[in-house]
Amino acid sequence: RQVVDRLHVPASRGRDLGLLALDQEHMAHRIAPERGRDPGRPADPRREREDEGYSGFEHSELEQILREREVERVYVVGLATDYCVRASAIDSARLGFETVVVEDAIRAANVNPDDGAHAIEDMKQAGAEVTTSEEILAGAPR
Repeated sequence: RQVVDRLHVPASRGRDLGLLALDQEHMAHRIAPERGRDPGRPADPRREREDEGYSGFEHSELEQILREREVERVYVVGLATDYCVRASAIDSARLGFETVVVEDAIRAANVNPDDGAHAIEDMKQAGAEVTTSEEILAGAPR
């Protein structure tokens, strides 16, 4: 519940600023309404999935959608830090996007006690920045 509460404010604020918002739910991505987009027609970047891939970029059209919209910075939030968040952030950085992990809007499964901490280090080593939602919103135009 805490993660969901943290996601609500940045996501709604981001939409107010005209940012592209992606929602990853059971590896199905939907693009939330943004400027110039019909909210009744969400884009779905999924391709055929026969696996339980962890990265939002894996077996999807996510990279293409972001590039078509000239997205340069990707904010990664959600569950679980040590699986989907880690894989998506590493892929995002590997693909050349400026990648920002919002630390107070992620949560680890921690099958092993330090899995979340190790995942954060892996994301940093891959080039992702780690910050908080407050820091992001403090720098956003009002």
